[in-house]
Amino acid sequence: MATKLQMMSELAAQTTERLTQSKENWTGFLDSAAWLYKYPFHEQVLIHAQRPDATACAPIELWNNTFRRWVNKGAKGIAIIDDSGQKPALRYVFDISDTNTRYNVPFSLWQTRPEYEAQIIEELQNHFGDTGIEDADLSSTVLGIAINAVSDNYRDYYEELLKVADNSALADMSDDEISSTFMLQLMTSVSHTVLVRLGIDPVAIFHADEYNSISLFNSPDTIAQLGAATSDISEMILRQIERSAEFRNEKVALLEARRHYCWYLKGVKYANYYKDQINHMETLEDLYRVTAGIKRDLSD
Repeated sequence: MATKLQMMSELAAQTTERLTQSKENWTGFLDSAAWLYKYPFHEQVLIHAQRPDATACAPIELWNNTFRRWVNKGAKGIAIIDDSGQKPALRYVFDISDTNTRYNVPFSLWQTRPEYEAQIIEELQNHFGDTGIEDADLSSTVLGIAINAVSDNYRDYYEELLKVADNSALADMSDDEISSTFMLQLMTSVSHTVLVRLGIDPVAIFHADEYNSISLFNSPDTIAQLGAATSDISEMILRQIERSAEFRNEKVALLEARRHYCWYLKGVKYANYYKDQINHMETLEDLYRVTAGIKRDLSD
């Protein structure tokens, strides 16, 4: 009887093979990967195979200790293969939908707001380079940033791709043809992934034909290179957007907290002291510190 590790290895191989069999399979995977951008390609494949609707996955220890959330009784873990040790082993993660909170601690995924898009666009261009598009909206900027990021980072993946191209439909192409095919598909795939995470429908931007070349990466080694490049470069871009979005959202949270706290402090001991502290809060850590002080004085 096959072990669970062997079963997961076979599932990963079968799922990876199917990715290149149609553009629908590839774009469906990219839709999942957009929410799993902190995981490497081979782990994204297994999560997609088991829970294509997953949006935020973490091991049980992280849910418990960091997010103060608890895995629901009977929830089934999502198996991924950990190859960081001397031999491969399974570890399990759980989606946010598999968890609950006992302390009324909210959990929300970052998102961009229309009023912050101009600042996010500026920060993206500062980090990845000017796109050369004046008065660009966020979707146009993502396309330009994807071009810049792929151009700066594709070379190592391309050189590895050349080594394994003979076992795929790329075998009959020249190196220059492989390079252009790889770059174009990589730019499209990275853009698609980032757009989905931002809530922008790629169907409105890309023609279906732009995914056709995925069928050429029809060996485990070639799709692994395209998948790894797509995953790694998408992560670079999305982490930058995440930092910008969370910074803006933190500022909004602090402004809301200032208004509400100053109202509720009426009649509280040391109210004037805490009002001054609240008006000088700059981070959520400051908010937590002031809150702890208020709770302490209310309990005295």
